[in-house]
Amino acid sequence: MTRLLLLCALLTSLACHAHPDIQRLETKAGVPVLFVAAPEIPMFIARVVFAAGSAQDGERPGLATLTGALMGEGTVRLGTDDLHARLEATGARLNTGVERDLAWFSLKSLTRRKYAEPALALASEALVQPRFDATDFKLVQAQMQASLKQQESAPAALAALAMESLLYPGHPYGQPAGGTEVSLAALRREHVQDFHRRFYVAANALVVLVGDLSQTEALRIAESLVGKLPPGTRAPKIPEVPARSEPLVHHIPFQSAQTHLSLAQPGISRHDPDYFPLVVGNHVLGATAVSLLFQEIREKRGLSYSVSSHFSPMAVAGPFEISLQTDQANTAKVRKILRETVARYIAEGPDEAALVAARDNLIGGFPLRIDTNRKLTDYLTMIGFHDLPLDWLDRYPEAVAKVSAQEVRDAFQRRIRLDTMVEVLVGPVAQEP
Repeated sequence: MTRLLLLCALLTSLACHAHPDIQRLETKAGVPVLFVAAPEIPMFIARVVFAAGSAQDGERPGLATLTGALMGEGTVRLGTDDLHARLEATGARLNTGVERDLAWFSLKSLTRRKYAEPALALASEALVQPRFDATDFKLVQAQMQASLKQQESAPAALAALAMESLLYPGHPYGQPAGGTEVSLAALRREHVQDFHRRFYVAANALVVLVGDLSQTEALRIAESLVGKLPPGTRAPKIPEVPARSEPLVHHIPFQSAQTHLSLAQPGISRHDPDYFPLVVGNHVLGATAVSLLFQEIREKRGLSYSVSSHFSPMAVAGPFEISLQTDQANTAKVRKILRETVARYIAEGPDEAALVAARDNLIGGFPLRIDTNRKLTDYLTMIGFHDLPLDWLDRYPEAVAKVSAQEVRDAFQRRIRLDTMVEVLVGPVAQEP
């Protein structure tokens, strides 16, 4: 009863601190706009989001990442240095990013019109008419190729690349976002231009706005940014991930004192009905320094400096992955303990004290995850791109608070399959499964 009263008090306290009011608007061309007024600082962030992530690379791995890196580096009219000098004169900054599902183009500016209007004009020009300079193209291409070389000496990077390809064979998520040596060498400037023409269009766009703006001003800014985009068509949906039917163990020889171990399977999408039981359950299993895996492997036995598990929700089933590093001599022992611990957790679920602590931690820490305009922009991007309810931020604490031990156990028993997981080891000696 005491615990229930404390939980009710926590939810009541959170309710008093209302989450941001998300307004949904629309440009004249039908581009959706998510807007939150944040009058505390006379600035705004305007982000244009496209379904143009690396999952759209097709037969050219690395193309989306290369395109995104070149966005904002000059326009047809202005060179890179000229564009950035003019932006700096207004106090504005451009940023871009590319993920698996999406790419984004962002402007951070002062709200005063004498600064905002020229900044918006420059940003729109960079978005609609990017320069894609041949010299810049070769420079970024070379940087990506150098990054591939660096990954050859990084066990974690080798494990991640191998895991992607083995976990998602034949699927867009299985291709390396940064490309391969062969695919990068084959890319040409016209491929980037074609990718931009295909995916950076109004039908494939979403605008996210957070800042010291009225609704009218927000809509005007959105129109300024995307009003000149060609109509285009929406990107094709990412195909569903086939279920795995058998286990796979893959070893990458690497001369080092430690073995890097990853264990994974396809996990959840943003719309997964088991989203909250699995996320809350994983908080108990491996998301923190007081989690079950950390206690069993690090605290009790000192077999690893760190061990963690996490879900990466995406448009379709993103990975559920457990990772750790251990001395080469302890690899076999750690593999056994890791599987036994996860199997026991799947069978028994969390104990009540650990579950309550996990719920309290997730609920109590949630306001800190949206306490800056940048963080809030990230959440609006997620909500808008994945078409989640506008009150998702309000629902989050209540949904977490309602998760029971039985729901966690049921979800993990139905969804987490040790017998079909992919295991990747990067270390000096091959290990028998």
